[in-house]
Amino acid sequence: MEKLTLKVGKAITPTKELEEVAIVIEEGKIKKIVPWDSVDDDALNYPEAIACPGFVNIHMHGYAGCDATSGDPEDLLEIAESITENGVTTILPTTMSDSQDNLLEAAEAFKEAKRRKTKELIWQGYTLKDLTLELERKKEPRTQKSYVSLM
Repeated sequence: MEKLTLKVGKAITPTKELEEVAIVIEEGKIKKIVPWDSVDDDALNYPEAIACPGFVNIHMHGYAGCDATSGDPEDLLEIAESITENGVTTILPTTMSDSQDNLLEAAEAFKEAKRRKTKELIWQGYTLKDLTLELERKKEPRTQKSYVSLM
């Protein structure tokens, strides 16, 4: 079992801030947070560090010079690789308003990038802005202003 223990000066949890704690990580998941003095000496010591949950970006059109609407999975993969360097762990890329063909191409790029995704990043979904869908039953254009599931 892979185990890592980090001693940090402060840990921020969803409900409180903790001072001088050790974070015990097993199999890549936080198992417990305990006072410094309750862990072995083999813990990695970062007394000036602040540990906090990863940031979630729920609306992003691009990052690192790349566009979420480009239709190129390489752009999305570059966004994914670059954004994690700043503490972001979850993204929801969002397209700009565009033609139906371009938006569907962007959606396909998202599916391909998600398939090839980096381990560090959670792809929460993909938001297509103002996608106009042709409804089969009514044969009339309709603007869909809600989310389209691509998962």
